[in-house]
Parts: sequence; C-alpha cells; structure tokens
Amino acid sequence: MIPTRFIENSLRYKADRMLRLAQQGGKLIDMVSPPTVTLGAGNSATTLSGSVQQILTPSPIFTQGAIKSAIGVTKAGWSHFTNAAQDIYYPAGIEGAAGARRGGMLGYVFATDAPAIELLVLATSANSNEYRLWINDKPVTAAVQTITADSSFRRLKIDNGGNPIGKIMFETGFYISFCGVALGANYSVWPVRTDTPRLMVVGDSYAVGTGATKLGSGFAYQMGQRLCIADCWVSGESGMGYCRPGQQSGKTALQKLAVDVTAFAPDWVVVCLGINDYDFAAGQVETDASAYLAALLAALPNAGVTVIGPWTAPGMVVPSAVATAIANAAAAQADAVASRRLRYFDTRADGWQLGTGRTTSVSGTGNSNIYIGSDGVHPVQAGHDYLGMRTAHAVTEHLLAATT
Repeated sequence: MIPTRFIENSLRYKADRMLRLAQQGGKLIDMVSPPTVTLGAGNSATTLSGSVQQILTPSPIFTQGAIKSAIGVTKAGWSHFTNAAQDIYYPAGIEGAAGARRGGMLGYVFATDAPAIELLVLATSANSNEYRLWINDKPVTAAVQTITADSSFRRLKIDNGGNPIGKIMFETGFYISFCGVALGANYSVWPVRTDTPRLMVVGDSYAVGTGATKLGSGFAYQMGQRLCIADCWVSGESGMGYCRPGQQSGKTALQKLAVDVTAFAPDWVVVCLGINDYDFAAGQVETDASAYLAALLAALPNAGVTVIGPWTAPGMVVPSAVATAIANAAAAQADAVASRRLRYFDTRADGWQLGTGRTTSVSGTGNSNIYIGSDGVHPVQAGHDYLGMRTAHAVTEHLLAATT
C-alpha cells in the first residue's frame, strides 16, 4: 500500500505540485471562454427564469467552503457575511482589536450544477468594494472588479450558456457583504475546498497592498495568480517587522506566528519583512529574524519557506548591516537551507529597487521613479505589478531547486 498522506506532506511533493501550476504560465489573463457576468441594479428582482430558490448565509454551504472566515450578521432582512469593524480577519477577531487589518480578501468556495446563478451581494463603501471571481480555479478576469457601493442589495449573475458552472470562488474586499445565492429550483450548491496548494504571504504594508488601486491588486495576490495558486492568503500588517510590532495589533511577526500563520497549515510561506526594522541594531534584527524563521520552520516541518530580503525605498532606506543581518538569520537555518526547504533572495544584491526618485519627484535613473509613490516608501500600482512578477519568479526559482 502506498503511503499517500506521507507523500503529499513531503516538501518535494508540494514543490512539484506548485511548480506544475506555475509552469502553466500564470493566470494573470482572462479566461478564454468565460461565463457572462452581469451586475444587476440595486434591490432588483431575480433575472433567472422559472421557479427560483434563494439560499441565504450563514449556511454550512458557505462556512465550510470559506477559505477565510467571516462573521454572520443580519441586515435589511437578509442574512449575510460581513467583516468585524468592516475589516479583514481570518479567523474573525483573532487579535481581539478592531481595525487589525491583515490585507487578505475573504473567499467563499462552493460548487453548483446550475448553468446560471446569482450571487447576492451588498457593498457599503468604495474604499474596498472589490471582488474577484474564479470559476474552476481560473479567474474570470485578471483584474479585480467592483460592486456599486450604495448599500443596496444586488445580484451578480453568472451565466454559463446552458452548461453547469462547476466550482466557484468568490473573493471580496472588506466592504462587500456576501448574502448567498439564487438559482433554479432543480439545481443545487454544495461546499467544496479549493484544491490548489495553500500559499501564505507574511509581510507589512506592502503585503497589505498599500499604494495599490485595490486590495486584490497588491503584489502578494498578483504573485499567487502568477503561480496559479487560487488559495492564496495574505497575513500583512502595516509597520510590522521582525523586531517592530505591527501598528494595529501591537505584536511582532513572531508573536503573531501561531494564530496568524501556522494555525492555517500553509504548504508554502513567503516571508517579506525587514523594511520596518531599518532603525534597529543589526544584532537585534539578526536575533529576532533567526527566532522567527526557526519557529516557522519548526511549526511547519513540511512546508517550504521563501524569504525575500528587505524592501528598501528612497524614503526608508534599510542599512546594509540590517539587510546583512536578515541574510545571516536565513543562513543560520542550516538544515532547512541544505534540504532546500528555505531559500533567501537578496533584493539589494539583485537590484530589485533602484534609484532615489519617486513618481512625483523623478531623480536620475532607477525604477523608484516609476514604482514608488509620493511618500517615498510605498509602491504605486505599477510597483505592485513589478513586485508581483519578481516575487513569483523568486518562488518559482525556489520550487525548481526543491524539486531537483
């Protein structure tokens, strides 16, 4: 008898599976033959023909299928999922502090045999009224879309031209409430899990998506799409580093590791920390980074860990000593490095960020002129696009090494 579970838990198996997905060329392209998706007017009646059943949340169909948790509440007669303090948590409220944004989008995963279905939705603010729709693990459109933010209930219709739709993943920003589905009387919906590997990105405001036009357009989600990973989680918090606590939770990455990362058993973790440690002593940075990486590796003994060296920017330059300290911390995980579980990428040596300008004040040469915004620290959308490419290529390089 083949020990299937042991094989599936091996680093080689996980890396090979992710590499096969990545070699499909990424999914930053629209589906070739997508279903027709139409957003209805506010508080409108169904456009589905015949007798229609309406399945409202909370429901096991959606709570079992949700890849990121939500809280069920009631508003205007519809039961629906929304987010505590209109912000993103997974699971909801794990830090116990309102506004502790993680940068993740909520995702609901389920399947249907219906050829047409309506997702019942409500958006309350244009700050993050976005969504991305996946059908059978492929995004209908690469770009995030929006729900009209006027607090009216709407029907997002998916029409597959007479053919069963199959698996649906509905990802939403933190000002969209998912209220359930409407479908024909003879069809069903049921919970499923996304069947791609789980990728988690740990980071700071860059991972949250600060500077991107929409939450789902940040570099972390773009990296997941380029790697063809539908189950991509973002555990980001502004201001957080190896040493510096996050601005919302007041905790360091190590203090949040158990509840924010390892509890969700990711198959691969990409760690993008360090810019916020720019003013700490190099010795402390090395100690704290070593402790974090050692704890991460111990808690996830079969997961791969790709460590991206600290970002730098004209307005927040990471000293060479601090960057070297993080590289040393990664190298100190000798067993993981030797087994190719962990790989470090030096963004400074590889020239990821160059120049002293910004989009509003161009200076000489360098990509900061087009990628870094007016604050001198955070990337604009073009910068997130660029970092999505660079990090996806780095992870792919790691996957190649882990499978040879």
